[in-house]
Amino acid sequence: MVYRIRYWLMSLLIGVSGWLSGLYAQELTTRDNEEVKLLARRKVELGLNDLLNVLSLSDLGEFERNALISDSYVPGVNQLFASKETIVEDDVSPDRTATATVLDMPVEKYLANFDLLYAKSSQSTIAFSDFTVSNLKQSNTLYVKVFYTALFGGKHTKIDKPYQPVRRVAEMQAIRVGAKWTVLITRLAFATHDDSTNLTRNDVALKEVALRTVAVRTDSTIARDSTQMAVAAPVDPEREREKAILDTYQKLLKEGETAFAAGDMVTAQRVFEQAEKQKPFEDLTPKVRLFTIQKTLDERSRNSVVELKKRLNLALRKRRYTEALSLMQAILKQQPDSTALETQSQDVMAQARRKAELDERFASGQYKELVKEYGRIIDAERKQNKQPSTSSKVNSSDWFLGRGKSYTQLGDYKEALRDLNESLTLDFQNLDALESRADLYARMGDFPKAAADLSVYLTIDPANAELLTRRAAYRIRTNRPTEASADYDEAIRINDKNPRYYLLRGQFHLQNGSCDKAEADFTEGINRSRRQPELYFQRGVAYVCLKQFNSAGDDFARATELGVDARIRAQIDSVAAKFYQQSQQDIQARKVGDALAQLDIALRLKPDYAAAWLVKGELLLSTRADKQAAEALTNAIRYKPTDALTYYQRGLANMRLNAYADATVDFQKAISFQADMYDAALGEAKARTALRQYDKAQATLTSLRNIRKQLEKRYPPAFFADVYFLSGRCAYELKQYSDALERFEDALSITKDWAAAYTERGRTYEALEKPDRARDDYNRAAQLEPTVASHYVPLALMLERREKFEEALTDYARCQELDQEHELANVVALGRGRCLMALGKYLDALAELNRYGQYDGVACTDECLYLRTYAQVRTGQLPENVRMVGLSTTSASPENAPKLRYVLACAHLQANDEKQALTQLEKALQMGLPREFLKKDKLLDFVRKDFRKNQAYTQLANRYK
Repeated sequence: MVYRIRYWLMSLLIGVSGWLSGLYAQELTTRDNEEVKLLARRKVELGLNDLLNVLSLSDLGEFERNALISDSYVPGVNQLFASKETIVEDDVSPDRTATATVLDMPVEKYLANFDLLYAKSSQSTIAFSDFTVSNLKQSNTLYVKVFYTALFGGKHTKIDKPYQPVRRVAEMQAIRVGAKWTVLITRLAFATHDDSTNLTRNDVALKEVALRTVAVRTDSTIARDSTQMAVAAPVDPEREREKAILDTYQKLLKEGETAFAAGDMVTAQRVFEQAEKQKPFEDLTPKVRLFTIQKTLDERSRNSVVELKKRLNLALRKRRYTEALSLMQAILKQQPDSTALETQSQDVMAQARRKAELDERFASGQYKELVKEYGRIIDAERKQNKQPSTSSKVNSSDWFLGRGKSYTQLGDYKEALRDLNESLTLDFQNLDALESRADLYARMGDFPKAAADLSVYLTIDPANAELLTRRAAYRIRTNRPTEASADYDEAIRINDKNPRYYLLRGQFHLQNGSCDKAEADFTEGINRSRRQPELYFQRGVAYVCLKQFNSAGDDFARATELGVDARIRAQIDSVAAKFYQQSQQDIQARKVGDALAQLDIALRLKPDYAAAWLVKGELLLSTRADKQAAEALTNAIRYKPTDALTYYQRGLANMRLNAYADATVDFQKAISFQADMYDAALGEAKARTALRQYDKAQATLTSLRNIRKQLEKRYPPAFFADVYFLSGRCAYELKQYSDALERFEDALSITKDWAAAYTERGRTYEALEKPDRARDDYNRAAQLEPTVASHYVPLALMLERREKFEEALTDYARCQELDQEHELANVVALGRGRCLMALGKYLDALAELNRYGQYDGVACTDECLYLRTYAQVRTGQLPENVRMVGLSTTSASPENAPKLRYVLACAHLQANDEKQALTQLEKALQMGLPREFLKKDKLLDFVRKDFRKNQAYTQLANRYK
């Protein structure tokens, strides 16, 4: 990829930054605003765009791409984002094109997904255009918004769908240190219809500073917005200094490219390192070029004759003959006159052919046949070479090695060890034999000897990082942690790009309780490869050890997204299960708060833990946190949609939330998955009763009554008491009073001191016109639960209906006294208002009725409105706007609407508005005001005693006889 210098934009920035010399003060100016806007646009147009394009290049390795990702959110010259937790709305998936399909994720995960899922190419495929930038804004910090259109021209690796242009917005925090501004991306999202640079909300007040316009140089090789204009102040020393920095940077890039093209990598590396340190704006050219230079230098070092000969010697000792032949050819290209090497290559080729055939058979598992074949070869060579040469010893060493490996695979460790020992006797520098014997010792559990063999191996090949990690593992088994740690350190020193070595050292630290060191190693591993679920899982375990459970949950989730095998999945489940089990112990100890805390950790680690969601829902139900309980149980159902108990528990939560229809569905679901869950059947009946579906509820209850004998062993008596009680309520509402009475008596025969059952039976006695029996039951309920306010309401109502108003007032007062939560305040206010009015105490009645809605804000009902207006007329306290009363009749019940019109007519008459009084009175009669009521009610006479003699009134009354 060819990187072009954005000289025009840098020149423009220099023009703006030149204004700032000596002008900064506490207040912000228009010059500050313009500089921040330019910096912000540059951060997106140059920095972010380049980052995505470079990450999508096919010629960069995973290590280099991961380094660029890390650089983008850690402090340094290439930082774009405020932190790795910066939230980005994902646009890597072509299915996400707007806020309606939004998926939030941290920028670290966003860039890792981009690297994994966006197809690589040799050219830039991502373009940003149509930039607009808001003015400086202030909330918790100073910030600006950069709007732009992004188009991904490449392809998604898993979704066969082209990308569409999307409108994006980057929120940028602006920070001023001294006379310099810096900006960092704090949020990257889809732009919405409400977003606009024209919105002035949160805009900072700016002090106007006069600006002069000057010409600005542009780079004609770059296509940019033709509408852009530059504004700058007169040339000053600060501007000249910054221009010099830009010129120096360009010269460094040119010098570096010249050296690179000439193959002078040492000079190119030195120059580009200097350019990376001195670059005045976001440009990944030096960083990417340095990656390429290092690769070239590494390759040159590996292919020098001295290095090739070292590698050849090791390849022969490791019995890697194919690799050795390749290295010989590379040496012969540089030293074509090496006759000895040519001869050696022919011998190696012959050995390679023979060994390759045997290795193929070993790879296919023909171990028994190979034992015999190697035996034949060994016997034949013994007969042929009674006094073996050095070369024949090497060959024989290979055959004993091959047979020893075959014996190892067959589990015959004794014979395997004998052959491997013989192999090393014949050629003590046979590294393959040393490694194989170390593996054999490890299989046999003799880790000291295994480590000793690898130590010998490493004296010959000290830069073998892989074997260093293996020796570290053996040393851990022999309780030599210091030496093991040194081996891991040396492996990483030799090859610090291999994420596996960080994984192994991190696991070593984790096993030794050094969780912070483990987390650091796993993070380093992830920085080198963000595609290995094992690294995320292990870091998650380290976070659990550090009690950073949110981070642990994020890592477990990421590991799962990348694809974990059954082993890791089981380990994640096991970690979450430990916290779940602790919650069970806390529940047994009645430590509900502690149990909930343990469950929250388990669910953070394993969000699909249905059992934990269920227990959490049950605990929340026990603490009356019904809404949260319903949410937890909904999650349990999401992850285990066929569990009857979960539906039943959510049904209970919905009952408490008065969501009776939802509760009905839940109870039915529970029954569908477990037909004999009769608790759910009772729950459904309760929900239907609350929905006033009495016939359906009664059908369910009848079926439960019919199988009582079958269920008595499974359910306690209280279950059947509930069935009979609820059945009685349904019968009462269906006006089947005799049946209702029988059901309540059945319930009381099971639970003799059940206050609610006495209350309901009392209501039934009233319906059967047995007031004395009703009063006895109401009194019995109050005696059983004397502090329960609701028991006094039915007694007061009955006394009120029997026109025993003073006694009714006493019971209403008792209810009011006990009703600490004011749940019955409106019922009491209305009841006391009626009684006081019946006793002619209108002022007291009005005071009571004015309390309606005092605690819950509920508007006065039509009955309340009628009574209150009536009392206002009687006490001479007319409503401020009597028309309001008239309007209220439109939503009043058929019983109260005509009464409201009547009292409105009386109010108008009291105000000497006879015409309006007659109008309202006629409307009352039209709405069905009973003639008997009009004849007997005394309010009309109270307002104007002789009004009934009025001719107009007489004619009106006669019309509605």
